[in-house]
Amino acid sequence: MSKLLQKAIDNNVGLYRTILGHLGIGWHVEADLAHTGEKAPPYYSNAVTRSERWRPDDRFQRIAEAATTNSWADWSIKDSHDVLDLTPHGFRRLLRASWIHLDAAILPAASHDLRFELVAEEEGLALWRAAWDPNLPLGQLLFGPELLHDPDLAFVAGYDGDRLICGCLVNRTDDVLGISNCFALEEPRASWAAMVRFITDRLGRSSLVGYERDAALADFQSIGFEPIGSLPVWHRPAA
Repeated sequence: MSKLLQKAIDNNVGLYRTILGHLGIGWHVEADLAHTGEKAPPYYSNAVTRSERWRPDDRFQRIAEAATTNSWADWSIKDSHDVLDLTPHGFRRLLRASWIHLDAAILPAASHDLRFELVAEEEGLALWRAAWDPNLPLGQLLFGPELLHDPDLAFVAGYDGDRLICGCLVNRTDDVLGISNCFALEEPRASWAAMVRFITDRLGRSSLVGYERDAALADFQSIGFEPIGSLPVWHRPAA
């Protein structure tokens, strides 16, 4: 496994630690698996594999038992190395995405009309959440104002005049920045290129990681991101 892939996985595990921690959900990081035995919030899995050697074990069984005991509607596992077949355990593949990496030092300077900023106030965060997803209760659940004070987390907002048209969440682990929860209301490729340049200039890191799929993956590849591995998310609905 490449060092870049491990950094991307660990960055994602770090994001889980931050988001779930602010929600009061325990997140346990072990050598081969990061996991929680509590109900994970929307868009988050109960487990993220950290080693290609992990296979369903007693931790997996405890999560399955918690799901049954507490009548969860579903739960999922992020297969970071794309090596698992969980269909015998009642799962189906929900999606397949690609881990991506960019050395932003290779990006040429580009002129654009967008204005970017790091969200610092609750009012700005409310605007960011509404642009990210019209489901306002979901945004309020995942991205509370206390996250604005986390030194390893940043909400990036891009404006065309007074209109917030793009943004993302950035989390810092070791020497990389992870980008996630990206949205662009128009011209995504131009937005991503300008946003990435702002992030690296403002936050002082040139190595960016994350994961995307489908059209968003193509958009990020068009500005220089390279796939470094594939990852499915396995989903298990209630019996």
